[in-house]
This record gives sequence, C-alpha cells and structure tokens, in this order.
Amino acid sequence: MHTLPRPQRQPAAWGITAGLIGFIVLVSSVSGTDSRGMTALLVGGMAVGLGSVVAWALARARAARTQYEDALTQWAAANAVQAERLAIARELHDLASHGLGMITVRAAAARYTAANPAGAGEDPQAALADIETIARQATTELRRMVQVLRSPDQAAPLQPTATLADLPALVAAVAVGGVDAHLQLTAADNIGPDLAPTVCALVREGLANVVRHAAPTTATVTVDATGPHVRLTITDAGPAPGRTAQPVGPGAGQGLAGARERATAVGGSLQAGPCGPGWQLEASLPRQVTP
Repeated sequence: MHTLPRPQRQPAAWGITAGLIGFIVLVSSVSGTDSRGMTALLVGGMAVGLGSVVAWALARARAARTQYEDALTQWAAANAVQAERLAIARELHDLASHGLGMITVRAAAARYTAANPAGAGEDPQAALADIETIARQATTELRRMVQVLRSPDQAAPLQPTATLADLPALVAAVAVGGVDAHLQLTAADNIGPDLAPTVCALVREGLANVVRHAAPTTATVTVDATGPHVRLTITDAGPAPGRTAQPVGPGAGQGLAGARERATAVGGSLQAGPCGPGWQLEASLPRQVTP
C-alpha cells in the first residue's frame, strides 16, 4: 500500500516583522524623532508587520492544506486501485486454480488409467465428462468476471458472495479431483455474514491445494466457532500409497499468499505446513470482523 502523505511544515516569517521594526528604529534615529513618536512608530510598525505576517501565514497554511488534501486524495485513490487489483488477482487465481487446476488433475487421472489399464482406475469417460463440466463452469465464471470489469458502474462483486450453506458443496466438489473430504462444522450460528465469505474462500483454497498436490487422498475440514475466534483447519493424509506428491511448479504459492491476505483483511492469521504424512492449513479468524 502507498504511504500516507504528511503535511509539510512551513517556516515562520517573523524575520519580516523584525526587519520592519529595525527599519523604523533606524529611520527614527536618523530623523531625531522623540520617544513618544518613536513609540507610536514602533507600535504602528509592529501592528502592520504582525498583520502582514498573519496574512502571509494564513495564505501559506491554506496553500499547504490544499496541497495536503490533494495528496491525500491521490493516496486514497492509489490505495483503492491497488486493493481492487489484489481482489482481481485473488479471483483470477481462484478461477485458474480451482477450475483449470481441477481439469489438470482429472486429465492426469485419465491418462494414468489409460496407461495402466490392468490397474485400479476410473473410467476415462467419467474423467472426460468431469473435465467438460468443470471447463463450462470456469468459462461461465470468466465471462461473468469480464462483464463486471467492463461495467465500472455495476456494483456486483467479482464473485457471488458465499455463505456457510455453500460449505458442504465446496467440500463435496473436490471428490471429482480424487479427494475424499469430510466437513466438521461447529457453532455455525456464531459466524456472521461478514465473515462467512472469508471462511468459504479459505476452505476452497485449502482443498484446491490438497487436490493439486496430494490427490488421491482423504482430508478433513474443521470449522469451530465456539470461542471468540473461528478456528479453521484443513488436514490431508498425504498421497495414497504408490503415489507421490505433485511438485511445486513455477509461480506456485500465490494461492497461499492470497489466503493469508484474506485472513489478514478480517484481522485474523493463517499458517500452513507439513503435518505427519500430509499437510495442514490452519487459520484463526475473529468472529467480529475488523473494519
């Protein structure tokens, strides 16, 4: 984010008054003005000088304030643009990761089955049908995002707002990617509508990572809102016997970075790392969303 501009301090102009008083004293000394006349000249000169200084200072203060307000407006606009870019980056990552990533996994599974017809595997036709369905969904989402971006006056979000009612479907959806996931949701009523989209987004990202790097496997999604913080964990059992975890490719890590940004945006935290033979993503989110 851009740094908030600070108003510049303007130097005082007391030198003008001092110079004017000195000039009056010099003129009075040369002209032989008596003490009363000199006092009157000094008082009048000081009044004129102070008035000039005050007028000058007010003008400089108004100019400085205007300059600061302009800089503040530019700063706010730049930060709004950057925040919007981050939001677009997260949504595009979701589209590429959860759509194209799932297609990649299903295509790899079909290729594995074709190369090992004698081994246990799924019907390649089923994998192709899943690929077609996922591709259609991704295309629809991409078109909707483009429509929103081309309509700046449209107030619709880049993605429809998810609710806790969507969690079971999000968890079940990874089955086509070879992940048998189970959801444990506790005290769901304590999760407000402001926090629910973040919870859903973190679950979606965590399961997408499981599909990409560990499938076929099993995973457990736990969302517990009994305390002041919502505790979210996604733990997988690691790749199935005979399979190895998919290596991390170039550009990887953007999804985890985006997940941390989502958690931080609501005043929470997120960490991820190895857990036994598998991997665990863990987030702590305050039930009261930080503005």
